Amino acid sequence: MKETQHTRTAYTVDYYSLHTGPVETCSLVIDDRERRLTFQRLLSTEEVITCIDCYRRADVRRDRELRFRVELASAESISGG
Repeated sequence: MKETQHTRTAYTVDYYSLHTGPVETCSLVIDDRERRLTFQRLLSTEEVITCIDCYRRADVRRDRELRFRVELASAESISGG
């Protein structure tokens, strides 16, 4: 990531592009049936785009955590936070 670069006539903003959304746990049995691969399959995509400066902000970091870890959002709604 590069910091925002300013010139006399323009500026360039680098950014993070992240994907999140609801997932389901899936398993895949390998050919020899002795190995199993378990992974999280993304059911629908939610794109999160943020510049490098905003990525560091506490409120943006909190929102990002809630999007990527839905169990935190559920716990927060229960506690009233």
